[in-house]
Amino acid sequence: MLRWVLLLALCATCGGAGKQKKVKPGPKPSLARGWGGSLKWARSYEHALAKMVQSQKPLMVIHHKEECRFSQEPSLVSRRNVVGYHWSHAWFWGRTGVSTARTQQRPPTDEQQKKYSGLLCPMFAETETLKKAFADEQSIQEMAKDFIMLNLLEETPDPNLAPDGYYVPRILFVDPSMTVRTDIRGKYSNRQYAYEPGDMADLLKSMKKAKVLIHTEL
Repeated sequence: MLRWVLLLALCATCGGAGKQKKVKPGPKPSLARGWGGSLKWARSYEHALAKMVQSQKPLMVIHHKEECRFSQEPSLVSRRNVVGYHWSHAWFWGRTGVSTARTQQRPPTDEQQKKYSGLLCPMFAETETLKKAFADEQSIQEMAKDFIMLNLLEETPDPNLAPDGYYVPRILFVDPSMTVRTDIRGKYSNRQYAYEPGDMADLLKSMKKAKVLIHTEL
């Protein structure tokens, strides 16, 4: 009798398992990442280079971050001297709080950490505001159609894409001749390939320069 009960229970279990619906995978995250949903974005640096050579369009590479490491791991802040962090991120010189911490020569208190959370995460804050300005500027979005577009959350093995350091956000251009256009810079001497939200006119000028391709002898 017990054997029959166990057999019936096994059959019921198998039947229930057969009725379970398969979980469909969610939609893939957009490659635009907020930089312009109407644009076509390459999925990797290698993919972008291949498309650039094939189309003979210049490549625009945007390096950025989507999260703040210190907001995810606040304990890192208490173990890090603000002075060291300040000097390792040259593009953030002179902001309120950082200069104060530099003169105090000591790590931030919990109160300072909360007050200057934006200062401790300049990469994230700068990226978010630049991203919005980039996506909202119609002239930028329209001209970007003449480029192979790529935005990267991680650095590539190519050191030519970091001619003056690995800060973010930064924007560089690559010519179809496989030449990184280090001659096309923004207006900041300590971060030559950075653009801020108010610099969209400067970025547009840089894009126009990048569209004039380098002609090399065969």
